[in-house]
Amino acid sequence: MIHDRDGDAAPFSADNNNPFYLFCDGVPVPIAVRRGNAEALAFRDGWEMSSTQEIRRGCLYDPASRNWVGGAEDGADAVARAFASA
Repeated sequence: MIHDRDGDAAPFSADNNNPFYLFCDGVPVPIAVRRGNAEALAFRDGWEMSSTQEIRRGCLYDPASRNWVGGAEDGADAVARAFASA
């Protein structure tokens, strides 16, 4: 289940659900996407389809990797791509 920091179910909404603050099976959604978690991938697909370019850029969504980036493990190139994607 996708949930917030308090463990409450997070209703889907591209506007107010920055995936960096949501969790899936206890790990942040971007990490769950990297791990191939089916629920996280489904959330990502829905979020991707309903979000605007502005929201994507604000959440540092990288269209090449189809994931949210920002950590050191992602690298500066992925972050630059995500920021420039709008």
